[in-house]
Amino acid sequence: MPDPDRFPDIKLVPAARSEMKVMERLFQFYLYDFSQFVDLEIDQQGCFEYPSLDVYWQEPDRFPYFIEVEGKRAGFVLIKKGTGLDEDRESYDVAEFFVLRGYRRQRVGARSAHRIWDRFPGRWVVRVMLVNQHAVEFWKKTIREYTGGEYQKWKITRDGYTWIVFRFSSPGVQSA
Repeated sequence: MPDPDRFPDIKLVPAARSEMKVMERLFQFYLYDFSQFVDLEIDQQGCFEYPSLDVYWQEPDRFPYFIEVEGKRAGFVLIKKGTGLDEDRESYDVAEFFVLRGYRRQRVGARSAHRIWDRFPGRWVVRVMLVNQHAVEFWKKTIREYTGGEYQKWKITRDGYTWIVFRFSSPGVQSA
């Protein structure tokens, strides 16, 4: 059984533009994990590509964060405003979320997600591929804990993949 207090010092740290290379390197682990669900190929240098990462430092409605545990980088979360699911441009979207394997199943991900939602009050959307059952269960539990069960959930199919979509609201917390 994981110890929920093993990592008491979890922080969300805005990623500076000068740290984009660090984010790119962490993305390699994320895309490697994700490649079990979608067909991702590496380039000639042995790297996965994520061509739109730089928009998180160019567009005002995108927010890149590192997850830090006891002062060490443990993952990242990329937030954007506007979901692309409909005309709603005001909802926040957890676009990408990653926790390094050594920090998983220790509430680092759940506590990080809760802190992001506290930091950005309003409507939220989280999408997860149905085939990624561990992630589906993680998000269902994490959102249920955060909202007290007050959320909507449905399935959509896009580009040949089925997604579970969660929609809920965050009241926000000033000290997040």
